[in-house]
Amino acid sequence: MPDYRKSFRLLRIYDIFQHLEEGQVVRRESLAGEFGMSERSVQRDVQVVNDFLSQRMEGEEIRFNREKGGYEYHREGKKFLSNGELLSICKILIESRAFTKAEVDSLLQRFLKSMVSRPVGKEIIQCVNNEIFHYRNPAHGKADPELLWKAEEAIHQHKVLSMTYEKQDGEAVDRRIWPVGVLFSEYYFYLIAIIDTEKGQEDFRRHGPAIYRFDRILEIEDTGETFDGNLTAQFKEGEYKNGTQFMYGGDLQQVVFRFYGPSAEAAMDRLPTAKSKHLTDAEGRNFYEITALVRGNGILFWLESQGPRVEVLKPASLREKWLEDAGKVFAMGKSKK
Repeated sequence: MPDYRKSFRLLRIYDIFQHLEEGQVVRRESLAGEFGMSERSVQRDVQVVNDFLSQRMEGEEIRFNREKGGYEYHREGKKFLSNGELLSICKILIESRAFTKAEVDSLLQRFLKSMVSRPVGKEIIQCVNNEIFHYRNPAHGKADPELLWKAEEAIHQHKVLSMTYEKQDGEAVDRRIWPVGVLFSEYYFYLIAIIDTEKGQEDFRRHGPAIYRFDRILEIEDTGETFDGNLTAQFKEGEYKNGTQFMYGGDLQQVVFRFYGPSAEAAMDRLPTAKSKHLTDAEGRNFYEITALVRGNGILFWLESQGPRVEVLKPASLREKWLEDAGKVFAMGKSKK
């Protein structure tokens, strides 16, 4: 008959050490008292757990620290996340508004359960409880995490996908695509892809990839076909994200504008590619001249949100659009007086 008590002990020992915080130790006599066994038996059980770790978890083991007088869990090349770092991640997850309230709560609970001991996890949850209580579900449909993973696998395996996509006007269209990236921006997950046509490939080379919101993908299937990864190898998710605002694609262009805010941080944080110069205009006002390489006109949404703190200089087409929109806003306000 199997010794279920021993199996339980081994699982319990493994669980205890998995949830130890950095610097914490467990004394041998404490384990012996919990299981009602000798310290020598505890030592043997710890060795069994270490044998398992050596086969499954490279660089992880339970070590006896003579100076501290107890066992500690050693992760080679890995560092524990501090409580402050865990709290920061939880707050970022909540602020992303990518999931429903129930999903956020479930994700936080499971994340913390896998990372820290139960008392610490409860303490961190208490720190964000008020934010969770008042959390409002986002208006957009949620993106299925399994669909995200399916897309990532297709990217790495160069699989051609067939999907049905609901456009902003509600029309459903069918597309064959070459997936090249998955990105998150401004509350949404996006699938970045090349449309599987000669024109789609040419558009990718000249203007960049097509962008699809995951929550609008109605259906997606693996066609069983693969595509040549040589073309897609030139696409770098990080570089694309740095130059794309609000996930509006288009041609790369250099944007130059004056920023009259007290600090250039707001502009620099919004535009990772930006460079700034501190200058003074003819009227003696200090400003920052911001130059950034961006894709398309998505940047216009942020520029217009800054009101009189911004003056767009280049390119001429963007300046004209900015002036046109400003004129419309002024006319709307004047008509309501």
